[in-house]
Amino acid sequence: MSDNLPCICGGNWRKIVNEAEALLDKTFCCDGRKYIFYGVVHGSDDYYYGMVDCENGKCRLLSCVGSIEQHGFSLI
Repeated sequence: MSDNLPCICGGNWRKIVNEAEALLDKTFCCDGRKYIFYGVVHGSDDYYYGMVDCENGKCRLLSCVGSIEQHGFSLI
């Protein structure tokens, strides 16, 4: 494997991952529904917090521009 591969660790990536690490697998509530935070997602256009609905298994991606709480989620 080459050491010359492009790296996403510049910019905010390390900061976001570091801040989110303590929240991995934690349960949040939003609009009466429970979600599990499963990690930070590197999308083609941005970084996202990955949330999975505990009832139906559907995923939601929340922009890392704000915090999870700023998207209306509360840690349970």
